[in-house]
Amino acid sequence: LKLMVVYNYRYMASVMELKSRIDAGEFGELTFISICGHGYTFHHSIDLMRFLCGEIVSVSGQFTIDGKPFEYPLGDWVYTAPFAKAAIFRFENGALGTITGSDKVASNFPLMSLTYAGTKAQAAYPNLIGDMDHLTEEGSMFNNAAPLLLKDFANSVLNDTVPPITGVDGLRALELEEAILRSNNFGTTVSPYLI
Repeated sequence: LKLMVVYNYRYMASVMELKSRIDAGEFGELTFISICGHGYTFHHSIDLMRFLCGEIVSVSGQFTIDGKPFEYPLGDWVYTAPFAKAAIFRFENGALGTITGSDKVASNFPLMSLTYAGTKAQAAYPNLIGDMDHLTEEGSMFNNAAPLLLKDFANSVLNDTVPPITGVDGLRALELEEAILRSNNFGTTVSPYLI
């Protein structure tokens, strides 16, 4: 039995290019990473933090709910979530990461921007994955990422190898989201993982 989590943002061309540059040592040691995006991308942002930067050791977060959920339908798929949210992460090497976002961002605004800074270099991606108005268009970053993700999963099944995005990756992202909630409720920095 194989389980792979569909964190398809890992397969966006810009993310694969950034990961390759990080792995090649181009940036040196991580000092900070910052992701700003639409609220719908928050769980993907958390996954990208771990994917690009390594394990997270502490979390501090806050969110605001204005009592008026905003629904943006994508076919039968509808998200509703807080008005604004923010999180600060500390990585094992002491570097920091931030995610900020809101579900009320206009649909033609870039879904995610990212800045990655190391001791040798820095990179900024003002439109890392595209915008919501163009998700279903042929050639969109989303449509290009899906076949790569499915190919990797099929290869892991055929070759009896560990999928590149494991169930543990999915669990860790959920634990981090829960840690942000705990941090908001208790007004303090918390340990991210329960298991």
